[in-house]
Amino acid sequence: MFEMADAQADLARVANLSADELIDLGQDLTRFERQAAARKIVTAHRVGQLAFERVLEMCGNASIKKMPEKAAVREVSYRLGVPTMTAGKWIELGERLQQLPTIMTAFLDGELSEHRARIIANRLAALEEGLRDSLAAAALGLARQPISGSQLGDKLDELIIEADPGAAAEQRDEFTQQQDVRISKEAHGHWGIDALVPLADGQYLKDRLAELIARDLCENDPRTIGQKRVAALAAIMRGLDTIECGCGHSDCPKKTTEQGHPSTEIATMPTASVVSVVTDALTLAGLTGEMVPRVDGYGVIDPDLARALADDATWQGLYREARAGDDTQGLRKGRPRRAGTIAPNHLIAPGPIVTRSRPPNDVGDLRPVDPSGHGGLVAPPTGALIYQPTDALRREVLLTDQTCRGPWCDHPATDCQLDHIVPFDHQNPVAGGWSVPANLAPLCIPCHQFKHLGLWVPVMYPGRIIVWRNATTGDEIITYP
Repeated sequence: MFEMADAQADLARVANLSADELIDLGQDLTRFERQAAARKIVTAHRVGQLAFERVLEMCGNASIKKMPEKAAVREVSYRLGVPTMTAGKWIELGERLQQLPTIMTAFLDGELSEHRARIIANRLAALEEGLRDSLAAAALGLARQPISGSQLGDKLDELIIEADPGAAAEQRDEFTQQQDVRISKEAHGHWGIDALVPLADGQYLKDRLAELIARDLCENDPRTIGQKRVAALAAIMRGLDTIECGCGHSDCPKKTTEQGHPSTEIATMPTASVVSVVTDALTLAGLTGEMVPRVDGYGVIDPDLARALADDATWQGLYREARAGDDTQGLRKGRPRRAGTIAPNHLIAPGPIVTRSRPPNDVGDLRPVDPSGHGGLVAPPTGALIYQPTDALRREVLLTDQTCRGPWCDHPATDCQLDHIVPFDHQNPVAGGWSVPANLAPLCIPCHQFKHLGLWVPVMYPGRIIVWRNATTGDEIITYP
């Protein structure tokens, strides 16, 4: 560990360490940083608590416009040299961790970063005590997985919805009070826009931005995707129906016939925004289902919200062909149908969600499904020797995995490439990895490209657990669906 007293000596030490020594040092420093952050939060909370008590006594135990709370935030801000917003977040996290001793201990031990501790505390602290305590261990198990903060929050939401759908719906109702749009000053003549909006409105904006970019900008527009989104957002804010391509070519295929007046071929049409909710029929009906509802590209939602969204929607069933011993063909689509009537008023309360067992936290004594990439099958099923998986097979893999299966990556599975874990052999398909569920995993383009470097090698285990092994050291990182 560094002495933390001689900056130049520490820099020289880093320059002379081997690759393995650097990794060990980096891991030690990461844990030390987390331990220091935990103690910072505990200290800030105590400083604020003392200020609160002192000012409350000065006010004669009468809270004057929340003066004790405001004084606590200012005291932490002034004493520790941070903005009041940061001070408030530190005090809030410290307060919530008082109700979560297991999480507090893990934070102090360096198992959790401040960010992960806050994600857990924000979700569990508001729950009833018994439920809060029962979910703490599971929350820690999830936090130890190589997943992003967004994925951790989504999986915690899933736990809460499973355990108490009613409580999850109440939390959602309370959370609506936080809806807001904030516009803050940024550098070089820019503003930052931060908004918290309902699911359907956010989905519409996301789809509208994508539609304007795809419809109005040609492939020669030199702007980054971020700049294109800003141009589309600016058009929406100004009430415009089009954005101008930046290619500068007079023969641009996206050019309108007259400035501001699109030709009839590209006349503005309403954006067809789709919120795709995936759930089982029993959960949708308010009975005891087996699946927490999920919105493609967003994550889990509580059953009450799923029923509200489904009340005015098109329904489409997904089914698997009833073929004995054959689970390799994927999920097929039924016909789209108009929404049915959801009227679980005969129930005292919506039923719980009984989910199938989750995969274990480690592979233990499990063995790989099939190192050959054949999924444990003797003969290739229909479609297994074709490189491009069928739509039904792709649908099943994406619905199961939900995100990119690379470590620490939360890219939506719907935007990923479907990778053959054991490579497909185009010259001799029988000998290579087959196009079967046990040999397919969604990987975003960066993770897919990195996988093919061979530095980390993925292996599929039962339950769609994927173990990534370092080709040199044998170190392992385990990802779960």
